[in-house]
Amino acid sequence: MLKSLRFRIVATSILAILTALFVANRVITELFTQYATKQFELNIKNQFNQLASLVSIDLRSQQPQLVSPVGEPRWAKPLSGLYWQINASDGTVLRSRSLWDQTLAIRGSKNQSDQPLFYEITGVGQHSLLAYSKTVSLEDAQSTPFTLTVAVDRSPLDAEITLFSSEIRRYLFILALALFMILIMQITFGLRPLSTLKTAMIRLKSGKSSTIEGDYPAEFNILVKDFNTVLEQNQQIIARARAQAGNLAHAIKTPLAVIQNAVNDNNLSKEAFKELVLQQTQSAKEQVEWSLAKAKTLALNPIATTRTPVLDSIQSVVRVMNKLHSDKSLQIKVECNDPNPIFNGEAHDLQEMIGNILDNACKWAKSIVNIKISNKVNFVEICIEDDGAGLNPAKFDLALKRGMKLDEITPGSGLGLSIVSELVELYGGKVSLNQSSFGGLSITLVLPSVLSINS
Repeated sequence: MLKSLRFRIVATSILAILTALFVANRVITELFTQYATKQFELNIKNQFNQLASLVSIDLRSQQPQLVSPVGEPRWAKPLSGLYWQINASDGTVLRSRSLWDQTLAIRGSKNQSDQPLFYEITGVGQHSLLAYSKTVSLEDAQSTPFTLTVAVDRSPLDAEITLFSSEIRRYLFILALALFMILIMQITFGLRPLSTLKTAMIRLKSGKSSTIEGDYPAEFNILVKDFNTVLEQNQQIIARARAQAGNLAHAIKTPLAVIQNAVNDNNLSKEAFKELVLQQTQSAKEQVEWSLAKAKTLALNPIATTRTPVLDSIQSVVRVMNKLHSDKSLQIKVECNDPNPIFNGEAHDLQEMIGNILDNACKWAKSIVNIKISNKVNFVEICIEDDGAGLNPAKFDLALKRGMKLDEITPGSGLGLSIVSELVELYGGKVSLNQSSFGGLSITLVLPSVLSINS
């Protein structure tokens, strides 16, 4: 299941949703708790200020006292949850009737200053109280300060926070269900092209279609187009292989038929029969060599991203040709306008193309063979020219055809340029013949290229 794209999306989405909702629950609850607590404390402060306004100092005893009854009924109801207490400096304690016979365990002001202090008190009515104490000094009396405390049962606050937490969890749970439903809809709709692609692949595998059919999102279009391109290329390779096999069978069948007829010919002399067999076997051998060279190119992938440095490959071929034609003392020059032109193909194929053309040029050249390499946009141009006898322009097209040998003196089978033409065609390039500036033949190759290695 870990390899399933659907499972991965569902698992990561559920984890993300649950994490987000958990954090949201904690944050929202905490924010509400802070807000509710501050409102609760504000109510305590209001109760404190109302009570403080009713406190005065008895002139005889110099002790604090209430000048009038408080208006809140809960001050008088025992254990009502609302309490006040005054602690005088001499230890005298005044408290609300709601405390009954209990006393608040106050802490006093923080650092013994007159700054108010919120804190919790337990033990009164079995409830936790939130108390607010402040040291009060009346300006119109010559008495020592006293501590006034107001304490409120915090159970309503806790109940309100608990209720809110329960409600927010319920709403977040509903939100989670809605998000899960949206997730299922997104997966069902978003991954539908994969199901369509799967169906198309089944049709392709069963032979009902030759390409991947269907309309796909932009993210899949490149993949589908490239795959269909590969399928079309494979079909072309298969068709060419079948045609090549048929051509080879037909080409070999003819020499065999000639030899078979010669065997049955009683009027044919031994020497004539021997010469006929040699001619026909040589013809069959040339056909086999051609077919092998052609078959090697059928496996070529024109969209391959192989990077072959052109200059290095050509220089290696030139070194071989200098040794092969050392008896002619040829001057082979290589000119390049870019130190790093890159051929988008196999090094062996490039060397075979250059080798065939260069070998032909060296055979015909008198003293000079010139190679020009030009790096263009998206292709590289290679021009090989010699100062030989040249070729009649009317025969340029014939020179590229299979087995066309335009002279009977220079050794060769007439297959070199046709192999070059086939390779160039399979790579989507061009080959052209012209008269060279040296008076001989000029052959130009235009081959696909990629950015140079230093780019």
